[in-house]
Amino acid sequence: LVLDTCPFPSTLKVGQIESLVGPAYPTWDRETFARFINRFGLDPKTKVKDLSRGMGMKLQLACALSHKAKLLVLDEATAGLDPMAREELLDELLAFVSDGLHSVLLSSHITSDLDRAADRVICIDNGSIVFDLPREDITDRAGIAHCTQAQAAELMACVEGVRAARHAYSVDVLVPNRRETLEAFPEIPSDRATIDDYLRLMLKGASK
Repeated sequence: LVLDTCPFPSTLKVGQIESLVGPAYPTWDRETFARFINRFGLDPKTKVKDLSRGMGMKLQLACALSHKAKLLVLDEATAGLDPMAREELLDELLAFVSDGLHSVLLSSHITSDLDRAADRVICIDNGSIVFDLPREDITDRAGIAHCTQAQAAELMACVEGVRAARHAYSVDVLVPNRRETLEAFPEIPSDRATIDDYLRLMLKGASK
């Protein structure tokens, strides 16, 4: 488990965290922990209270990766990190799952991280699942059609599962299959959908 803030006692030093966490896990590996501490550039003499948010996240990740866990659960782990730290964390997560034997459950509001790292995207709103889809169904298959009011009305009458967001002079319509829409309506421009687009229209858009 990797939380959004470092949970370890602030007065402990990085090198002392192992004595706190290690005994909780029969599978704890001291060499693995030491390797990650070195790899992440964590000074064993630095106190937890003096770590940046990114360094605190790396310390948690080092602990999580040192006891042969099969599943990592991360709560807003990339929020507040600078772009370089976020990139490094995502690289570690992708390496963790690369053998097909490990998994990551990442709770995040940063959709660009999901665009890059997620295999599956689940949107939860007010305790209910809004959608649960493979990431490529969103980023590779779905699309945003940019329509006039009349085109939007025609599209929504002919295509199942669309949702629309109206603007002052145009309408954005979320379509489940961009290529099929372009073939059926070549006069309507349609772009690939991002996860952010998909979330916005699924949560705020009007269905037919």
